[in-house]
Amino acid sequence: MLRRLGVHGVVPVPAPRWTARRKLDPVDLLLVKELGDEEPGWVDYSAAEIDVKTQLVDSLMDMLIADTMQTVQQAIRFRQISVD
Repeated sequence: MLRRLGVHGVVPVPAPRWTARRKLDPVDLLLVKELGDEEPGWVDYSAAEIDVKTQLVDSLMDMLIADTMQTVQQAIRFRQISVD
């Protein structure tokens, strides 16, 4: 890259070396254990699922009630027109 830019005599900075090996200490072990204990609570969507189902049922019921009211009102109007 330095050659392509035309920069000569500059020593490139070496990339940092990361090692996958690290000494485990008691804190790491405790954190891993706590993570394993808490993780099932993070992926439990049953409460959210119940909320969504309840909202869906409420919306459907509201739509059905509104539609029923409109139909009854139309029937009443039709009856009044036909009686007159």
